[in-house]
Amino acid sequence: MTLQVTVTPVEAKVFVVTVSGEVDMHTSPELRKALAPLFTKKLRGIVVDLSAVQYIDSSGIATLIEGLKLSYQQGSRFFLTGLSPFVQDVVSIAHLEKVFDIFPQLTMALEQLQS
Repeated sequence: MTLQVTVTPVEAKVFVVTVSGEVDMHTSPELRKALAPLFTKKLRGIVVDLSAVQYIDSSGIATLIEGLKLSYQQGSRFFLTGLSPFVQDVVSIAHLEKVFDIFPQLTMALEQLQS
């Protein structure tokens, strides 16, 4: 399975990163490559939409943690949205549901960035 990543500016200093496919040790570098340029800008926030991700492994989770860490260093916010049951289970097993800000819908995450 291939990975597709689309980065879309939705408003001033806010980007949505839409991910589809499988995020594993072979494809997580593609996600990292798509996220990296965003950390060179002073942003309000990044929302990673995982609603089309069928599978994620520890390397994919590590990539998301790296994004979260870089966002904190910048003073910006890093949200996850649209977690499938499988992805939600992986996040829960790793005890990361309290580490990440997770929203069931993209609109909810974007609303939170406006406040």
